[in-house]
Amino acid sequence: MTLEEMKSALQEELKSFKEKSNFATTADLDKKFAEVGKYDDAELKNMLAEVKKAAETQGEEMRKLSEAYKNVDVKSELERNLAVHKSAFEEISKKGAETPMKIQLKTINASSFTNNRSNYSDVNIGEVAQGNPFILDLLRNSITVPAGNQGSIDYWYQGSPTNNAGVVAENAAATASSYDWTRATLGWIKINANIKVSLYQLADMNFVNSQVRSLLMKDFMLKLQDEIINGTGGGTRVNGLNSYATALSVTGFENSVTDADLVDVLNLIKNQIITNSKNKYAPTDAIMKNAILYGLQTKKNEFGMRVYPELAMAGTVPMINGMRVTSNELAGANALIVGDLSAATLYNWDGVMLEVIQTGDDALNQLVTLSVNARLNLLVKPTDTEAIVKVTDYATTLAAITAGA
Repeated sequence: MTLEEMKSALQEELKSFKEKSNFATTADLDKKFAEVGKYDDAELKNMLAEVKKAAETQGEEMRKLSEAYKNVDVKSELERNLAVHKSAFEEISKKGAETPMKIQLKTINASSFTNNRSNYSDVNIGEVAQGNPFILDLLRNSITVPAGNQGSIDYWYQGSPTNNAGVVAENAAATASSYDWTRATLGWIKINANIKVSLYQLADMNFVNSQVRSLLMKDFMLKLQDEIINGTGGGTRVNGLNSYATALSVTGFENSVTDADLVDVLNLIKNQIITNSKNKYAPTDAIMKNAILYGLQTKKNEFGMRVYPELAMAGTVPMINGMRVTSNELAGANALIVGDLSAATLYNWDGVMLEVIQTGDDALNQLVTLSVNARLNLLVKPTDTEAIVKVTDYATTLAAITAGA
């Protein structure tokens, strides 16, 4: 790997430790990044040290957790906690605002998962690729709603102001300006993911606290990602970016660009955002599948030279006309979301909680349920929807603005 590639890989390693989805040991890291020593780069060495420290910290946490549960009767402990919090669980179940979106995973109760195995077992379990959620990294505004909020927040937005400011004589006054404000509310939407594990498997703390928890959180984050982008805001759906975004209008720009490409579409979107928001907003982020960006990275002129070499060779997130281009396979097919994401605020109630509980016939079947819950919603005020623009069919839009297409 080049120096920049190695730094980028170390950044991804550190990020995965923070997301609790990396279970590498320091020995694994030494082997993977053995080439660090050949570079005389202090920043690179500091990055490796930080990643190894994260691995050591995680290993110590897992060791302490395993030690803490060594002599615990898990079933009795669960029953005791359920009894203590019985009234709280009953109260939660009565709240009508909590309309869950369930993601029920297949029950894992294979007898092979136990500490009493004679063979060495690789602690890393092969996972089916489902994608890497990215949208939370792009949202700049996130607010945790404090207790005592009745399950919703109030917000205000301005209507159409009448600005009558004017030049007048010394003893005269301009006609009064007129402003009005509207009060609105935003309620939470509950997202849940859960998985059942046998009581016997709880003895295998490395497995339960790494792989099951990792898979459960990934499943939860995938749903959260989908809702923040595509939620329609109806019923039990989050108000997603797509539900707030303004559609791109190509009126007046048809057949106007020779050999149009993604750069031209993004510039057209930028023009719409700046014009309609009267310079209040300028787009900072563009989200798309990698296949759309790939068209620019491979584009060449009549002499076989790359048209956009900086995009083809970029080792970091590419920029186009001030917009950070995020390519991710979880983005909409043939779609774009572009805008100033500072106009969006993610509200969450109590953060993300991971609970170990027994529900239904879990006790009878010697199972426990690991459950991840979050209550949240996304807000873009009606005065700010012009800050975000969506393209539902990139190919059609590109053809519409291309001269002679």
